Amino acid sequence: MALERSSILSYSSHLNSYLTFYRIHDRSITPTVDTSSFFVVYMSAHIHPDSVAVYLAGVCNRLESEFPDVRRLRVDQIVMRTLAGCLRRARQQPSRKPPLDLTNLHDVLHAPTGTLSPTHDDLHFAALLGTGFHALMRLGELVWPDATQLQSYRKVILRLSLKVDTGSYSFILPTHKTVKVGHGDEILVRSFAMGIDPLFMLREYVRSCDALFFSSPELWLTSDAHIPTRSWFT
Repeated sequence: MALERSSILSYSSHLNSYLTFYRIHDRSITPTVDTSSFFVVYMSAHIHPDSVAVYLAGVCNRLESEFPDVRRLRVDQIVMRTLAGCLRRARQQPSRKPPLDLTNLHDVLHAPTGTLSPTHDDLHFAALLGTGFHALMRLGELVWPDATQLQSYRKVILRLSLKVDTGSYSFILPTHKTVKVGHGDEILVRSFAMGIDPLFMLREYVRSCDALFFSSPELWLTSDAHIPTRSWFT
């Protein structure tokens, strides 16, 4: 299965860490149980052990063509117990951001903008926020990453896929990491009578977007006709 460009970049970075480790400690590049265990301890001293398992997966992916047994070493009991021990040593209380609620949504969307009427970008931001909140979507599913090498048109939501009914709207979320077959997932967002209505915000945005960019195929466009990025939204 072909990997996403973001995964390839991450896995290559993980492999670089592994190569640095074996050069510093003068060990053979050939993966062994001992080398994998020592790599777990080495990386746990630099990053949180929660991420070390991801690093091991990346190293295995990059080395598998040369060392077919590398994935078996990854799940060896010694390697797994070493990782478990590092996790116990680094145990700490979880730190989570408070969840976004309807009050927060109201405060953001009704913040003063300094203009008498909302701009296209104001409507765009409101529609994205309302859609993401009510459809439980990640920001990365609605906007492009900032790094241009990670931007893929295969993941762009198209205007043609949008369907607006009296009480809901839907669109197709194109291929992404969780989609193995088919052409993507249909996202359905229902109207919300209490407080912030995502359907109303979507209609206002689409009206503005169609007036400015009637022939553009993308659903989400900023006022300068660009697909929004993560930094634009945040």
